Amino acid sequence: MIQSGSKKPNWRARFIRQLPYFHKDRGAIATLRRGVSLQEEDWLAMGPYVHGSLGALEETLSPRERQAAYLITALYADYDRPDLAPPMTDEGNMGSHFAALREEEAGEGAEERLKRRFLYLLNTHPDDLSLRLRDALRYLRAQSDPPMAINWRRLLDDFIAWGEEEIGTGWPVYYRSVQRRWAIAFWQDVAPQQTWWEVFFPSLWALAREKNRGAMAALQRGVGMTAEGLAHIAPYLYGLLRFPARIHPSEKWERWEWAAFLVAALFADYGGEAVGTLASQLDDQARRKRPWEENLGHYFARLRRKGRQAKEHNRRVERHFMALLVVDSHDLPSRLREALSYLKSQAQPTISICWEQLFWDIVDWDDEDYPARLRWAKAFWGTMPRKDKMQSKRKATR
Repeated sequence: MIQSGSKKPNWRARFIRQLPYFHKDRGAIATLRRGVSLQEEDWLAMGPYVHGSLGALEETLSPRERQAAYLITALYADYDRPDLAPPMTDEGNMGSHFAALREEEAGEGAEERLKRRFLYLLNTHPDDLSLRLRDALRYLRAQSDPPMAINWRRLLDDFIAWGEEEIGTGWPVYYRSVQRRWAIAFWQDVAPQQTWWEVFFPSLWALAREKNRGAMAALQRGVGMTAEGLAHIAPYLYGLLRFPARIHPSEKWERWEWAAFLVAALFADYGGEAVGTLASQLDDQARRKRPWEENLGHYFARLRRKGRQAKEHNRRVERHFMALLVVDSHDLPSRLREALSYLKSQAQPTISICWEQLFWDIVDWDDEDYPARLRWAKAFWGTMPRKDKMQSKRKATR
């Protein structure tokens, strides 16, 4: 029993260490195994065993922690075999456990089936997680002989934290931290050993060239940079696009990661149904070997018209551009989407975006002295006729 005087943060490790003691009591295992039904009467029958492990500390736990303690106990018992207690490990998470099955499963379509099962688990709503974990662990046990060792302590932590949003240091990293770790663990085992941008951008372009509408639709759902949307992007970001796990915790890496999420979503959103047009633009850029010179300032400048009748139109273009230029990074996703939609609606043919440059401009957005904003401003106003340029300067100083 965990002593009531124990510090609360330590209860999880101590609780997990006591689970193997149930293996020798087959009656206890049978009672605890029924808890995977998630029925109230079965959880009531588990009460004496779970309370025996937690003791007085149970009263100090949050409802989510108490639910996690009961669920993990039931899942542990369900994983048990009469001749073998459920193996334990201190390494990995459910992502790495699924990744380990790549060596176990064989045959045509095995990799795709494994990926679908993992995605099904990864996109689970918190209310459905108990059932999905039960099914996932039964699958892992059935596919490995002897049964795969599970990091039960990590699973306990992850169940409690499921659905929480992670906020990066000094930079908005809106993504559910548990799902992110699982996705990284599942796909990083097959990531090539190359500089990440040598893989990320070509892989992103390939989705358009191959007209992978399923992947493009999933990426597009993340354009609002909400936790729910990014849950759909993550499998593709860390999987197909091979974006690497964070090399070391740093604000710089968080910026790259956040910018990669955003550019992937904007790329898919800008293409929309016209995936073929987007692919043609990329092919044209590759043929011309265009340097990374053009940015959003250049694109907005192209919308200007000449003549007296164009004055009001040009004012609207400038207002749209200035609204984008003054936003901070928290509002940047929605404003960039609006800006790209505006460009797409106003320009015929559709403007070909240099997505690599947009990525680095997003990374630099809130840097000291605002280099990305200055580049955009110079590109927009530097191409204006002198008369119009002076009028815009006078407006800006009022």
